[in-house]
Amino acid sequence: LEPYAQENWREWQGFERLEQEGENLYAVMEWCRAQERYDDFQQFWQQLKGYTQFCGHWQARLTWMDWLMAEAKVREDWAAFADALYHASRTLYLFNQTEQTQRAVEFWQQAWQLSQTQSSLGFQVDLTIHRAALCSQQQQFELAMRWLDRGVELLQQDAGLQAEAYQRVDLDYYRAE
Repeated sequence: LEPYAQENWREWQGFERLEQEGENLYAVMEWCRAQERYDDFQQFWQQLKGYTQFCGHWQARLTWMDWLMAEAKVREDWAAFADALYHASRTLYLFNQTEQTQRAVEFWQQAWQLSQTQSSLGFQVDLTIHRAALCSQQQQFELAMRWLDRGVELLQQDAGLQAEAYQRVDLDYYRAE
């Protein structure tokens, strides 16, 4: 996983090496869960985010996020809890089914509440973009536009915030959608 440590998980990468070690990686993650190795799990998860999303390992993501949410809550690690809620919500969104989308919205709502006091402005922008995507999926286009406008406002709110290129592209993408 080390070569992926400095990569942005949102960017498509060559995951061939990870695919070759997929069974081992999953075994390590399961071992971390079984042994309650929270810090190790977190470290590995940071490097597996993109791989599990882009390669369609959505059930594993959901299983891992359920565990991470529970453990982060017990440890009162609210930033990790919010991040796990966000990734669980993103994963459920990918299924594009009514029941999963509703659960995704519920997770998003919890993450949004936590983000107001526990997270960076950049994370809040990510959440507004994701909320707009959820709204679009539910055919709530006016609400989606309001969330996208909120994302732009957040970007402009702090002159020190350097928006990631993906945020600007995502804002434009969902606005066009």
